[in-house]
Amino acid sequence: MKIAIISHKTSNLINSRGELIKALVQKGHKVIAICNEDTSKKKVEQLGAKYRSATFDRTSTSIFQNLQYLKKLQNILKEEQVDTVFMYTIKPIIFGSIAAKRNKVSKIYSLIAGMGYNYSVNSLKIRLIRIICDIGYKIALKYNTKVIFQNKEDMEELIQKHFIKKEQAELVDGTGVNMDIFTKEENRLGNTFNFLMVSRMLNVKGVKEYCKAAKILKEKYPNVRCIHIGEEDYTYRGLKKEFIEKYKEVVEFKGRVKNVPEYIKDCNAVVLPSYLREGIPRTLQEALAVGRPIITTNVRGCKETVKEGKNGYLITPKSVEELVKAMEKMLRKDELELKEMSEKSYHIALEKFDVNKINRKMIQIIEGEQK
Repeated sequence: MKIAIISHKTSNLINSRGELIKALVQKGHKVIAICNEDTSKKKVEQLGAKYRSATFDRTSTSIFQNLQYLKKLQNILKEEQVDTVFMYTIKPIIFGSIAAKRNKVSKIYSLIAGMGYNYSVNSLKIRLIRIICDIGYKIALKYNTKVIFQNKEDMEELIQKHFIKKEQAELVDGTGVNMDIFTKEENRLGNTFNFLMVSRMLNVKGVKEYCKAAKILKEKYPNVRCIHIGEEDYTYRGLKKEFIEKYKEVVEFKGRVKNVPEYIKDCNAVVLPSYLREGIPRTLQEALAVGRPIITTNVRGCKETVKEGKNGYLITPKSVEELVKAMEKMLRKDELELKEMSEKSYHIALEKFDVNKINRKMIQIIEGEQK
């Protein structure tokens, strides 16, 4: 098959779908990667895929810009003569599905890895955007052969809204993690207890709550380190610079780093107090693979990574008080208790989140109509 994969960002395509691209190429499929151009273009080609650029602004509501993006996708799909299209993130899904249908592509697949920011916030502006997104989904998803979800609640919601039919829906356990890169590491207690949060600097990821909890904890436990890694977001969705400045004495903001596995291996527990409509956060999957206990929110997507009290704790979204209590429970564990929780995390990753298992299912879905 000749498969076009449409995404928003080249670097994200490599990080989250690189293993899938390699697996498809190894099976003899020709892959065309279509996304915004950035410095990772050559890395896409190194995976065995052909690269095509279709630039768009993720946050733009301009009708002209969005129609330009649709036209560009239509032209690329026509030029490449693909027979299968696979898309993820909202604009590629909506405009990619329509472009594929207009080009009479026979097999159209979308991956909804969480509903995202527009379904997580209730400001007037976002509610209006959400109405537009709903219309877009309703139009686009009916053209899909299959729609793949990462958590059951998102899947059931879109079936209930009649955006898709039940027989269109498929469920997989997240993006998956390469367990040859994120390898198991013994969890040792040292002179400090290290908490780590990995996320973009988005309000809905719970960075504010993490910072506030860190301040409370460090006043009581001087041996606690709270680290954050992840790129800043300069849109209206991101944390203000003034807030980051205010808390840089209690949280070590490392920014975007290349050696994420090493940071996870150096920490004792991973924290993600997100209330974003996640699929299953890849950072939590990576933490499980390394064998680290988790503190996260009791919301769809996040809760799938924790067995309460066994490998971590679930808290109410936006509750700094509950976050502090959970972090305090974690740092009071002795080394044996911590290792038992770490071991449980690793086995959850092995059972559910191995990228090879997930990609086998993804490929079966994509190839399914041919069998």
